[in-house]
Amino acid sequence: MKQLSWHQCRERERENHKSLKMGYIVVISLPVILFILIVALAFYLLGRAQGRSQAARIPHYGPPAPPLHAPSPPQDKSAQV
Repeated sequence: MKQLSWHQCRERERENHKSLKMGYIVVISLPVILFILIVALAFYLLGRAQGRSQAARIPHYGPPAPPLHAPSPPQDKSAQV
């Protein structure tokens, strides 16, 4: 068995540590990302349902329609003179 120098031993330790660290990040981050996506989807669906129920309750009023045929105002002949 070949004996490793201190520097070679340290390099192997760093490589092993990097792979463990990367695996730890993947194991932690994937469930967090999935959880955030599920929560975002739930908020979207709940907000859409709430918006639709509010829209059904409150009638939407547009601008007033012009009158079909407005009667002409009475003419006062004494004011014209």
